[in-house]
Amino acid sequence: MANKHNYYLPHHGVIRESSTTSKLRVVFDASAVTTSGKSFNDIQMIGPKTQDDLFSILLRFREHKYAVTGDVEKQRSLQQIIYRFNSNEPFKTYTLNTVTYGTSSAPYLATFFANCLVSLANETSNLNTQRSMKHDFYIDDYLGGANSIESAVELAKDVKSTLESAKFNLRKWQSNSRVILESLNFSNDCTNKKLNLDSSPSKTLGLYWDTSVDTFYFSINNSFEHQYTKRNILSFVSQVFDPLGLEGPCILQAKILLQHLWLQKCGWDDEVSPKIKHEFTNIISCLCQLNSIRIPRWTLQDNPQEVQLHVFTDASERGYGACVYVRTISTSGLIHVCLLISKNKVSPLKPTTIPRLELCGALLELQMAQKRLLSYSQQEMILEEYALLMASKPIPKGGRNLAKSIVHACIRCTRHNAKSPQPIMANLPAERKYLEFPVLNTGVDYAGPILIADRKERGCKLQKSYICVFICFAVKAVHLELVTDLSKEAFLAAFNRFISRRGKPQNIYSDNGTTFVGACNDLKRDGVCRVAEVQTKRGPIIRTFNNLCPLPVNQS
Repeated sequence: MANKHNYYLPHHGVIRESSTTSKLRVVFDASAVTTSGKSFNDIQMIGPKTQDDLFSILLRFREHKYAVTGDVEKQRSLQQIIYRFNSNEPFKTYTLNTVTYGTSSAPYLATFFANCLVSLANETSNLNTQRSMKHDFYIDDYLGGANSIESAVELAKDVKSTLESAKFNLRKWQSNSRVILESLNFSNDCTNKKLNLDSSPSKTLGLYWDTSVDTFYFSINNSFEHQYTKRNILSFVSQVFDPLGLEGPCILQAKILLQHLWLQKCGWDDEVSPKIKHEFTNIISCLCQLNSIRIPRWTLQDNPQEVQLHVFTDASERGYGACVYVRTISTSGLIHVCLLISKNKVSPLKPTTIPRLELCGALLELQMAQKRLLSYSQQEMILEEYALLMASKPIPKGGRNLAKSIVHACIRCTRHNAKSPQPIMANLPAERKYLEFPVLNTGVDYAGPILIADRKERGCKLQKSYICVFICFAVKAVHLELVTDLSKEAFLAAFNRFISRRGKPQNIYSDNGTTFVGACNDLKRDGVCRVAEVQTKRGPIIRTFNNLCPLPVNQS
């Protein structure tokens, strides 16, 4: 106990009546905090994710016509326990020499060996076996299959022999075909095999597979013998294990009820209101009705000529969701439709419009398609070619040039990879480079149109108007004038107001619009001189003036 590097794992037993091999299972709690304030999981490196997620594994499991399942038979000083075989013996310290489930690094350690075996079996196993061992394992549970009995038997034997070469025994085989089990020299001891892929003891109610009819069904406990508190309600709802969303409508009602409990801000062990109790009773009865529902595991049919994915989304004030159906058409014209996956979410607490919630449902659909379905379909399409490239000789010379020519000739690739042109900006005019007096060089343009009211009282009329914008080139000062139309008379009136307040500019720049050109022509036709060229030491400059007074010239 004095060694600071020792850790004693708290553990307890969990009885599982539905288990076919281990009725009593030991559960270790490596998250228990010690007197140092840290647990075993706090000081461990979890490790990278080396396996596919549960969603993808179950999705592939529903593609095979013939499915097979199996289970692998299961730093030492930090994995110590205190135990005695009977109450008369003293406590002894034992060290666990195996991978202990309950630690944060257990999933990585349990799946790392499978990847090592795949790399070692690249030369002896076929591509299908390598793919199945890499993608169809969830921790120590194997879910695979094939579209023919011969392929399924060959796959199961290859996977089992590969694991046995590393002293890993794959047991508890199950299949929807008696022929496959007899070929493997195993007996189907139990008709119903529970797909309890999560080793957490809290998920005891989950997805069941009836191998006799090859269907999924649910086993929901209809008895609730606890007090109606938020803790017990949350514990009951969290027991439902539905990774594919097959129980979506009933689970959504439970999620909405939990949201109402959080809004009421009641304590964990406080009795809920009679209204919540009545709603929860209805939810339990709705969940219990799922026990009579059977969902086919196999989503396809024999000799499919065309496979389609149909996605539906919808939203309401209480929640939104999306579901995906598989529609297959056989060579004989037989149409088969099956629910593949679904997902739903509760509407946020912040008030949101129905159109926005429908967009959230569409986003949920796109996320499922982008992360799951599309990537998985693309992977399946090029899987064999990719594996052949990985196992073949080095890439021949000239392959890069060939790839460039193909990509360059692809119209769709050119359209998607096109870059917007970057315009070449012209140099700044000379009037913008030097600091001068304000409004000496000014630019003018119109903004609008805008609507203005002719008066503030009731019954006013809206009139279309424009804003004349004067911008100083030196200090970027802005002067705004309101004009009623685009005529030259309106501009000249605004220009006179600008001069009266800011002074006369030396140069005025515009985009040569018809309004500005007409005003410039009118100023030239009145015969009044307004500018003059003055010689200075730095050269000639153009200045504006109001009155021109001739001075006498001294001849001397």
